[in-house]
Amino acid sequence: MGGLEGRCDRCGAEQPRYRSCDDGHCPQCQGRATEAWSERQRANQLPVPYFHRVFTLPHRLNPWVQSHPEVIYRALF
Repeated sequence: MGGLEGRCDRCGAEQPRYRSCDDGHCPQCQGRATEAWSERQRANQLPVPYFHRVFTLPHRLNPWVQSHPEVIYRALF
C-alpha cells in the first residue's frame, strides 16, 4: 500500500504516514472512528452501576434453550 514520509519544516523531525488499510483494529486507519463510536456508546449508558454476567449452560441443553428462550431467561433473571 505504500506510504508517505512527513517532515517538519521547522525542526526536521520525520514521521511516516502509511496508506489506509481500513482494518477496524488499525489505530492509523480506524482509531478515530473507533474512539468516536466508543464515546457515543458511553454517552448512551445510564448513570447506574453496570455488571456484565456470563451464564454457561451444558451444551446438551442448547436445543431446548433455543426452543424455549423465555423459560431460561425467566429462570436466570
